[in-house]
Amino acid sequence: MKINIGKQTEKLIDDFQLLRDQIADQWLEDLRGFKIACSAGCHHCCALVVRCHFLEGLVIARELLRTDDHVTLAAVADHAQVIEHFRNKLIMQAGDTLSPEDFTMLWMEQWAEEQIFCPFLKEKHCSIYPLRPLTCRVHLAVDSRIPCMIPSNQVRVIDATQPHRDGLALAVQRNTAMGWEPLIIPAPISVSVRWGQRYLLGEDIEEIKKQ
Repeated sequence: MKINIGKQTEKLIDDFQLLRDQIADQWLEDLRGFKIACSAGCHHCCALVVRCHFLEGLVIARELLRTDDHVTLAAVADHAQVIEHFRNKLIMQAGDTLSPEDFTMLWMEQWAEEQIFCPFLKEKHCSIYPLRPLTCRVHLAVDSRIPCMIPSNQVRVIDATQPHRDGLALAVQRNTAMGWEPLIIPAPISVSVRWGQRYLLGEDIEEIKKQ
């Protein structure tokens, strides 16, 4: 599928991907000595609300378009639609009574209970593992992954505040270089990838202007 993208934008996306990967690699290096419970095939956290920046959505969408992965692109579109319906339902239920922080917490709790998995989860493995967002890379359970199997359980995870801050700073820097300052707000992964797909195909993205 033909991607409508210039060389400068292509390079900025490549640079962002490289620097994002370095943030994740450094974080894992800093965690040496911790007992990380996550392992191959473990996928319970894939039912959480995964948010990523628009640039991360571009990285993923670019690969899916290059490989003409229509099946996954369709799954992403379906997932983004479910996200929108779910969000609208919560807005109708909560109205204006909740702060943005409380609304986000309610969203995360109810979404996890629904057990709606990421569209990139295939046979208990991440199908975009090398391209997965920073959020996925730094979300790590410690001690035991048994609590992960029960949605209502409190799972002990590593405090990943620092890599998230580094990732946000990188997104702001790269978005500014591209003239995309409004795009620094993370969105659910399927929504972000869907926007990335539309951008790479040369479409105007009205939703982004509202962020």
